[in-house]
Amino acid sequence: MDKNILEHGLNFNRRRFLSRLSLGIGSAALGSLLMPGLFSKGNSNEGDFVSGIPHFAPKAKRVIYLFQNGAPSQLESFDYKPKLREMMGQELPASVRMGQRLTILFKVAHLFVTPDQLQEEFIGVVDLMKTVLKKLGLTDFRVRVGVKDPASDKYVGHDDNWVAATKAITDACDKLGLEYEISVGDAAFYGPKLDLMIKDALGREWQMGTVQVDYNLPERFELEYIGEDSKPHRPVMIHRAPFGSLERMIGLLTEQYAGAYPFWMSPVQVSVLPIADRHVEHAEALANELRVRQYDGRPIRVSVDDRRETLGKKIREAQLQKTPFMLILGDNDIENGTVGVRSREGGDVGAMNLEAFLELLP
Repeated sequence: MDKNILEHGLNFNRRRFLSRLSLGIGSAALGSLLMPGLFSKGNSNEGDFVSGIPHFAPKAKRVIYLFQNGAPSQLESFDYKPKLREMMGQELPASVRMGQRLTILFKVAHLFVTPDQLQEEFIGVVDLMKTVLKKLGLTDFRVRVGVKDPASDKYVGHDDNWVAATKAITDACDKLGLEYEISVGDAAFYGPKLDLMIKDALGREWQMGTVQVDYNLPERFELEYIGEDSKPHRPVMIHRAPFGSLERMIGLLTEQYAGAYPFWMSPVQVSVLPIADRHVEHAEALANELRVRQYDGRPIRVSVDDRRETLGKKIREAQLQKTPFMLILGDNDIENGTVGVRSREGGDVGAMNLEAFLELLP
C-alpha cells in the first residue's frame, strides 16, 4: 500500500479501489498512488493530487489501458483521439512509460471504452493485428468468431451482454469486409472473440491474434466512468493480443522462414569478415560506422568475426547462420575504401564502397 494512503488513514481493498477509478482521474495522481516518487504535485493538468488523495474530474471520451509489467498494475488514462494504431512504432508518452520503456505492440492489453466507442476501437485493433501480420509476412490466415455455446454452463454474464458483444464483433467484420466463420463454443468464458488463424509453412493452423469484447468483467469488478451527463456508467472491456504468445510467434516465424529471416528481423544483419588479424581494427571501425548509419531508424546489427580461421570457413558459418549480408575486408579493400559484399541469397555481389552497400539494403 502506498505510504501516502496509509498516512491519511484510508483503509480499503487496493484491487477494488483500482477497479473503480473514474476515467477522468489525472494520470499524475494515479501514478503517485501506484509508484510514489515518480510524479510530483502539479504535473497533471487534468486532475490534482492533494495530500495523497485523488481528486476525480469528469472527462468524457477517454480510454483506460491496463498494463502488467512485473510491477504493480498500472492504469493510465489517455485522450481518446490518439488511436492505438497511430501509436505503433512511436515512443509512448512519459506518463505511460512510468520509468521504463513499454512497447504497446508486444503487450497483451485491456482497453476500457464507452459503448459508443466500441466499434471504432475494435476496428482499430483488428487493423493493428492485420498490420502486424503483414509486416511479419504472414498473409495466409482466416477469421474465426468464437461465440457462446448455449448448451454449456462455463460462461458468465447475462444473455443480453453476450448478444451485444457478438453483434459488435460481427458488425465490425462486416464494416471491414472480412469473411469470417462462426465457431460455437470457442468464446472465452466472459465474452465472444475474433481470432486470426494463421497457416504455417507446414499447413498447420495457429491462433496468432485475438481480440475479445467483454461486457461481463467490468460488471463483476464494478468498473465505472463518469459520462457526459456527469453520471456513472459501465465501460466495455476489449482484450487484445496482436499475435498471442511471443514465444509461439518466434517459433512460427523460424519455421516460416527456415531461419532466413527478412533483413529487418534478422538477429545479426551484417557480418564483417576480416581476412587476417591486421584487418581486424579496420573491420571494427567499419562495424561502428554501420551502427551509426542505422537502418529504418535503428542501429544496424553488426558482428565482426575476428577469429583466426580461414575466410572460407567464416563465410560458410555466416551462411549457415543465415546472415543476410557478409562484408569481406582485405588489403585491397582497405587501400581502395571498399568492401567485398556477399548476400545470403545471391552469393558474391562484388566490391563496392559503403554508400553503395547501404543502397542494397532492402
